[in-house]
Amino acid sequence: MRGLVNLGSNCGINSVVQCLYVTRELREFTKHIDHRETDNDRIGTVSSTLRCLLNEMDHVDKDTPCNPFPLIQALRAYGGKTFDPQEDVDFILMCIINALAEDCDPLAREASRMWVIEKRQSMRCAGCNNKRVVVDTANTVNVYMGDDAPKELQNYLNGHSESFVAPDHYCVDCDAVTQLEVTATVSGLPPIVCVKICRVQNTGRGIVKVNTLFEFPQNIDLSRMMIEASQQGTTEEAIYQLYAVIAHIGGSHHCGHYIAYVCDRGRWYCANDAHVSPCSWDDVRGSYGAGSPIDGAYILMYRRGTTS
Repeated sequence: MRGLVNLGSNCGINSVVQCLYVTRELREFTKHIDHRETDNDRIGTVSSTLRCLLNEMDHVDKDTPCNPFPLIQALRAYGGKTFDPQEDVDFILMCIINALAEDCDPLAREASRMWVIEKRQSMRCAGCNNKRVVVDTANTVNVYMGDDAPKELQNYLNGHSESFVAPDHYCVDCDAVTQLEVTATVSGLPPIVCVKICRVQNTGRGIVKVNTLFEFPQNIDLSRMMIEASQQGTTEEAIYQLYAVIAHIGGSHHCGHYIAYVCDRGRWYCANDAHVSPCSWDDVRGSYGAGSPIDGAYILMYRRGTTS
């Protein structure tokens, strides 16, 4: 494992890159992403600079931290932000995934799909009983912190539902304001599932960071998120193993510091900008929040498969 230089406020980018480095499925793609020095359209793109950075982390002297500045420049050009103020890590991750999805290289576009969760929304008008189905996608499973919400990830996922009733829906078919019943289900899970713990919330009196205790296990079973038992597949296909965590240190969402816990070849490491050191699962659990050594985990990455 190799560290990354913090140029002032890019600890979030560094933490995301460390998680992508241990996403071996992505590294296999980036090895083959087109990077021709003579192709001016390719120089400085997010996919090409990410490829170079991941390869540098893999092959150059690991005692010296890598400089992520070319990737930061590419993200500035793509995302339209300076990244000088500290950005939320979920925005940084989505910026990279979206840039890969829009890249001209088909391998980059294919790489972006390893996070894609396929969803299906069935909508029924309570007035005329007309039904329609909408297919949608997402890159994260969002966990919303609430007083009545489970404080452990597996319990939260077991009760996970994005279904709702819209009470004041205007239906063009029956020309009336009525209820719209929306049943949302997951129709397909990707090799990598990214869980976003929504610790930054609008309380009505302002935006605050929530440090509520939230536990997460090393293995999770996502079979209950699928449409029906016949589409869940085998147990092995529904079980995912934790391999990366991004946590935040600091009492406010406006400032603080991001670090990453990553598992590489069966060993956990704490990646804190230029410093990477071995750690234990107990250290990772320290990011549960609510008085833990680290204020709270924001991003969890799970890959399909179980701990060997």
